[in-house]
Amino acid sequence: MSAVNRPILLTLQIVGGHVGLPILLVTFCFVKRKRSMVVIHFCISWIIFSISGSLQSYTPIPLHLITSQGLCLLSQAADDGATIMTALSTLSLLLNLYLCLVRPSWFVNPNYRPWIEKALAYIPYVSFVAFFFQTYAWSAPLSGEVGASTFNVQFCTSNG
Repeated sequence: MSAVNRPILLTLQIVGGHVGLPILLVTFCFVKRKRSMVVIHFCISWIIFSISGSLQSYTPIPLHLITSQGLCLLSQAADDGATIMTALSTLSLLLNLYLCLVRPSWFVNPNYRPWIEKALAYIPYVSFVAFFFQTYAWSAPLSGEVGASTFNVQFCTSNG
């Protein structure tokens, strides 16, 4: 990412993901009409995406050689997990809207609705954990030695 675009992206992530969405969630708590579990978890997944996307921006620059590889690995694993989590969270929100608007008689059934909402709300978190650990396991150094899939020393400065 270029040095010109980095402050703009960080500003958007802070305003939207670190401030705006948490304020929206607090607003949901104080409203008389309760929001769907899927909508609340949609906002939470985008907050996690925003935090994982700006994880390297909160570090001192230049990064020290000793700490940069672990930070890069953590940041990349969180970014990979958060990307699939927000995609599935958005799909869950759209499926929830589809079931509410197109198939309301089937969705209102008290036997199915709680299970459907829980599945739509929690599947993105399962995918986050799966992709986080998959990236972390494949990219971590084996026995303390850098392998072919391990990030190199310049990863934070060139890709971060």
